[in-house]
This record gives sequence, C-alpha cells and structure tokens, in this order.
Amino acid sequence: MLAFTGAARPRSAGALRAAAEQLGCDIAAIEAVIDVEAAGFGFDHAGRPKMLFEPHIFWQNLSGAERDAAAQEDLAYPAWKPDYPPDSYPRLYKALQINEDAALNSCSWGLPQILGENHMPAGYTTPQTMVAAFCDGEDEQIAAMARFICAKGLNVYLQTQNWAAFARGYNGPAYARNAYDQKLAAAYARHAGNADSDVTPAAPGPVASSPTAPTGNAPSALQSLIAAVLAIVIRTLGQAFMRWLRSSKR
Repeated sequence: MLAFTGAARPRSAGALRAAAEQLGCDIAAIEAVIDVEAAGFGFDHAGRPKMLFEPHIFWQNLSGAERDAAAQEDLAYPAWKPDYPPDSYPRLYKALQINEDAALNSCSWGLPQILGENHMPAGYTTPQTMVAAFCDGEDEQIAAMARFICAKGLNVYLQTQNWAAFARGYNGPAYARNAYDQKLAAAYARHAGNADSDVTPAAPGPVASSPTAPTGNAPSALQSLIAAVLAIVIRTLGQAFMRWLRSSKR
C-alpha cells in the first residue's frame, strides 16, 4: 500500500516564479489559488499531501460489486454531501482496498487540490505517479497546477483576475455555492501588494476549446486577449510607480 510520505519539501520562490511565467500572471494570482484551495500549505501535520477524499467521485469511478462494497462502507454515494471528516486518509485507506486507481482518482491533492482523475492534464501518466511527486514537495505540486491550468485554458483568467470565470473552470459550475470567486479575489488582494509577487508575464494564453473549459458568460478569445494585454500594461505601470514611490522616500 502507498505510504503517502516523501521529502515533503516546502515551496521555493523559484517554483512560484516559474509557474507565474508559464501562466503569464503574477505570483499573487498563484498564491491566491493555493490559499483558497489548501490554506497555503501542501502537506498536513503528518507530512502527507493535503488530500480530500470525494465519495461522490468514487461512486462515479466504480461499478457493480465494487460500487456496492464501497456504498456498504459509506465510502461512495451518488450525490455530493458536505460532511467531510477532519482527516480523509482513513477513508482513502479503505477505498484503496476496493480499487486503488479509482480511490486515488477520487481524491483532490496538495496545494492545487487537483483530482487524481486529472493526472494527465497535470502532466502524469497515472494517479500513482502524480501522488508520488506530490509527496516529494510543494514545488512539484505548483508545477502540476501550472500545467493543469494551461491544459484547461484557464490561465487567461488569472492574467485578467477574472475570478468568476476561473472558479467556474477550476471548481465547476457550482463554484458560487462556496463563494470561490470572492475568496480568490480577497486572497489576491492580500498578496498583490507584496514586492515578491511582481513578475514579468509571458504572452497571454489562449482560451481552450475543450468542453471542460468555462462556458456561458466567459469572454471571447479576442476580448480575453485585449483584457489581458490591458491588465498587463496597467499592472506594469502600477508596479513601476510603486517602485518609484518607494525610492523617492529614501
């Protein structure tokens, strides 16, 4: 059975900067996501990747006798319920005995809280390899988050701080139920004033045509590109002004 322990290295400034450059956003946007998803920490008190086992996802990933066995153990049910235990690992250990792949795929992992079933857009061939990498350190978790966001075409929403569109694509259409967009906006505001959050963004990324990308009132690709360029110009001018203001006080 998997041990879920590894080096558990804390994140580095270099990993945050590399992810920001890949996504074309500032570091504050990445810090906002990991604050909201995992309270800013990728590991629990035992040095294991932060993890949330989702019984309704486990239900979807099983069938037949395996689903029946999981349901009897209250490990799987057809609809989402809010009653999560303080520690999801005991549930996971039981689920692993029924179907390892389905169990790992049914958990959200680490700083980005990426579902195991999204291991491929996160850059891994199996959920096992993703979880093993997440056990090594937060830098690996951040790199996976950047790959996942790019694969889903959500980076443009980080560039423009369109938190509603990002939350819809990252957390699903029910994001407003938990006020994800408002929490992201508040977390971004906390981090945006830090000098360490400055980064020179890359060119704005495209909006993915994948059916999993945000839909509905999301902006068109041209509108997103224009908004992203304007946001970059405004942010760059603002950062330059703040640096000038700090230097003028010396």
